[in-house]
This record gives sequence, C-alpha cells and structure tokens, in this order.
Amino acid sequence: MPTWKKYTILGSVALVILGLGYLKMGSGSGTKQYGDEVWDAENTYTPSLDEEYVGDETDYSPPFRPADGPLGEDDEEEDKMFHALPIGQHHASEGNDELAGDYPTAGSPHDPQSDEAKGAIEAEDDFTEISGGSDGIEEAEEPQQAENGSGVTSFETDPDASLSTYCAEGYPDKPIVQYALTIDAGSTGSRIHVYKFNNCGPSPQLEYETFKAVQPGLSAYARDPTAAAASLDPLLKEAMRVVPKELRKCTPVEVKATAGLRLLGEQESGAILDEVRNRLETEWVFSVNGDKSVEIMDGKDEGVYAWITANYLLGKIGEGASSTDTLAVMDLGGASTQIVFEPTFPADSQQALVEGEHKYSLTFGGKEFTLYQHSYLGYGLMRARRSVHNLVAFTWSFGRGDVDWDELSEHTEVGNPCLSRGTTRRVELDPPGRKAVNVTMHGVMGGYEACNRVVELVMAKDAICEVKPCSFNGVYQPSLLDTFPRGKLLALSYFTDRIKPLLPVSYSSSTSQLSIATLTQLAKDVCAGPETWKTVWGDNAEAMAELEDRPEYCLDLTFMNALLGLGYELTPQRSLLVEKKLRGVELGWALGAGLALIEKAELKCTA
Repeated sequence: MPTWKKYTILGSVALVILGLGYLKMGSGSGTKQYGDEVWDAENTYTPSLDEEYVGDETDYSPPFRPADGPLGEDDEEEDKMFHALPIGQHHASEGNDELAGDYPTAGSPHDPQSDEAKGAIEAEDDFTEISGGSDGIEEAEEPQQAENGSGVTSFETDPDASLSTYCAEGYPDKPIVQYALTIDAGSTGSRIHVYKFNNCGPSPQLEYETFKAVQPGLSAYARDPTAAAASLDPLLKEAMRVVPKELRKCTPVEVKATAGLRLLGEQESGAILDEVRNRLETEWVFSVNGDKSVEIMDGKDEGVYAWITANYLLGKIGEGASSTDTLAVMDLGGASTQIVFEPTFPADSQQALVEGEHKYSLTFGGKEFTLYQHSYLGYGLMRARRSVHNLVAFTWSFGRGDVDWDELSEHTEVGNPCLSRGTTRRVELDPPGRKAVNVTMHGVMGGYEACNRVVELVMAKDAICEVKPCSFNGVYQPSLLDTFPRGKLLALSYFTDRIKPLLPVSYSSSTSQLSIATLTQLAKDVCAGPETWKTVWGDNAEAMAELEDRPEYCLDLTFMNALLGLGYELTPQRSLLVEKKLRGVELGWALGAGLALIEKAELKCTA
C-alpha cells in the first residue's frame, strides 16, 4: 500500500478519535486564544540538538516502518562469554588537572577549533546529571578486596593511576592495571567512559570510571565526516589526562555508534566511521583492534550490554555472585528503545522462549543466562516526537481540504494536544513524500487523553502478530506478567532524564521506585499546563525550570507511559526504578561493552 494511503487511513482514524478533543479548542471561560499567539526565538525547535535525523527518503518511523527493512539488520548471533567479578562501591568524578601528553594539532579546517566542532564541544549535554546512589535497589555484595582499596573512588583520589591499592601484584600473566575506553556515539551526543580495572584476581575488577560528554552527535556532521571525527577529540583528551602515559599504547578504545548513525544511511555513516577510525589510528596513541572497534553497534548488543552493566554493578552477576534473580533493563534512547530481561517459564509447562534473533545466550562469570532482548528502531524518544508531530499535522491538514503543504511556514499555527497546554513550539515536519517544513504548534485543550490517543496510533499495538505473544508493532515478546512477574525493572536514559526531576524530594532521598500509575499521573499533570504545574511543583524550582523549558514534556511522558503500559503491558501497580548512576558509575551499555573489551584485549601491558 502506498505511504500516502497509509497516512490517509491513519488520518481518518485520528480524526474520529480526536474529534471530541479538537471540538473543545478555544472553548471554556478563561482559556487562552491561541490565534493571537506570537512566535519568537525562544520557541524555536532546534533539530540539530533535539532530533538529529538526516537520512534517506524512506520513512522508518512507527508505525510506517517495514517489519523487515535494511536498517538495523543483525549479524550472525554469537554466544557471548565474560568472566568478571561483581563491583564494590565506587564513585566517579571529573577533575581539572593539567593534561599530560600530546594531542592532534589544529591544522585542518575540520579540526576541533572549527566553529562547527566548537559547537559540539560547548553544547550542553541533553542528559540531566543525577547524583548517584543505589536508592531503591538493594546493596550489592562487596568484594573481599574492597577494604584494601577503600577511599579510591575516582582519578582525583587515586594516589597512583598506574597501580592499584587493592593489591601489590597482578594475577599471573596479567598486568596489575588495565584501562578501557568506550565511546558512546549516540544520536544526541558522544560520551567517553574511561574505565580503570585491576587484575588482582582471575577476573577484572572495576575500580572507577571517568566520564565526559559533548554535543552534538556524529550524525549532525553527515556532510563532513572529518569534522565528525574531530568532534571526538575533547573526549580523547580526557582519556589522555586520566590514563598514565606508560599504559596508553596498550589501552584499547572502541567507538560504538547507536541508532543515530543507524538511521543516517549506509554511505554517510560509513564515511563517518572510516574517518573516525583513521583519526584514532593516526592521531592518537590508544590501541584500535580491528574493524569492530569502530562500528554501528548491533541493537541486540546495546540492550544486553546495558543489562550486564546494571546487574554487574548490583552484584547479581559475575564470579562470586550469589543472587538468583536479575533486573530487567529498559533503555530509551533518541532513535531506539531496548528491553532485556531473563524470562522464566513454569517447569511443568510446554512454554519456552521461541527461537530467533531476540534470544541471546550469555555466559558471564561462569553462569549461563538465556535472555530476551529486542531493539525497537524508530521508537526512541526523538523519533517518537517526530512521528507524533507528523501525525498531528497530517490530521490537521486532512480536515482542511485547501491546505498546500509546501506553503506551510512558521507562521502556520497547528494545535497539538501533545504539547503542554499554553506552550508553543516551532516544529519541523517531514512526512514521507513531502518536503520538510516548519510550523508553529501550540498546546490545545484535550490534554493527556487526547495526546494519548495520538500516541496509541503511533505504537501500532494492533499490528499483525505472527508469533504470539507480541508487545507492539508486531514484535514477539514473552509476557512480562507471566515470565517476569516479580522481577525489578530498571529504566535508563531518557526515562530517567524526564521522570526523575519531577519526582518529590522524598523519592530522591528514600527510593527511586515509582509505579506506572504514578507515571500516568505525572503525564496528566504535565499535560494540564502551567496552572497545574504551579499547584503540583510550585515549591520545586528545578522541576518548574525543566517544565518551562520543554514544551514537549507532555508528549515525552505520555509516550513513556504508553510504551510501558500499552506496549510492554505493565500493570498500573508495577514498580519502576529510574536511575542515572549506580555506585557512581554511569548506567547504560558502556560498562558492559567495556567488560567485553577488556576480556578480549590481547595486550601485554605492565605498569
């Protein structure tokens, strides 16, 4: 069926569902009349920072993405084997010590001193820093060696970064200390994780992490691969500051790009990765081991590595871990979202995990795990915004037969129930088959209920399910209610960045758990607009600043609520953990990838 017909059908359905909500626009005493809204620079929507998408003409947004497309195809599945000890309690911090070592010179118009690269360095990170702790999560078992190394929680507190305070000698045939560099090239920015491990025992033990981030992401440099590679220089300079000079040549580095580059297109993403690899090999001293060191990470690895990170930090997996239960991990990025969990089936039933690319066999710390994992490309937060805006605009234009799409401009006002009531946002629309245009959208009456109806269409819950049961968009997934009924759920990345700032202080000080019902109420309060914000968050300056700066907060929370409730079918009473850091270490896939990197690195490096 042609794409325009799909839009027509969905537009018709949306018109019927949303009719009641739109009839209420402008009704009621005291309601702001949006026809008098004035657009100004403060309402500007900035695609380069909020929704870096540059790609081919094929639309991969939900629910219009083909089930079997060329993007995000998985390689042959391999069993992954790691041997690692659970981590003790560590905390990471950044410092400002003078950097030792040489860096690439600024001899190219594409170097970090260029205006474009400076923009990447100076831009604020979109991810909110949330001070860590393990609130709401039980304490991990402390390794026996932790007593000897207590007090060393960061590079700044480390008396000698080339040695370990945990032991005087390394395990036979292993160096005392080994560093690993993992660069997360995400859709909204790039981040480096510098991990220090010791080899006091047979398996590596993480001592601490050093973290640094820049914006925008590599995909923002689609037409300038050299500038894309140069944008990573500030991150590598941080690694030079932390890694001792004598250990740099045997410190492996990997650059793992995620959905942002995955959506960019093979030719453009390939050119960027080639330039990044070339710059690492010619301008920096760290070890680059093969083509896999710089690549677009397979979606299934992204989710599983995040699962390893969380469960490793909690001491639930790894050599010596005694726990029999594991956490499920749900990671919401800009362009994709992942879910990974360990399903269990009744011993007396015929049920089992269906074979397929979603099945991931993992050996970690001498124990075998069979995981379910899936990466939903096109269902990241920024892509969800794009889909919702396009659908709202199409529905609006469908009811106005004389609309000339190509003539739309920022002076065109479109009511959008997914913007918080009373807020305005300039939005870029780019549905397939149409040229990209900018319009001004404003939050209208209808609130959460009206927005939720749009989001439900985007979720494609009624898509054909060939292998049952399915979550959404026709994807097979064992029921969390049946196969993971009491397990804890950890939500990462944008889940944390949007939910955590709005929680009462009591949540931050005692527990990071909230129910799905609480999330639903948060979404309703945010969508209700500024008057409700004052009632709910009037005494929370940080929350009010977050809300006033993000007109799409209503859309974001409504999408998250639909993803968890409608998509994953979590009940309103089910609890969710939202965390940014654990034991001072950034949660996400990076540490899991770092553990894999340190295991496979065949480098003779002595301190």
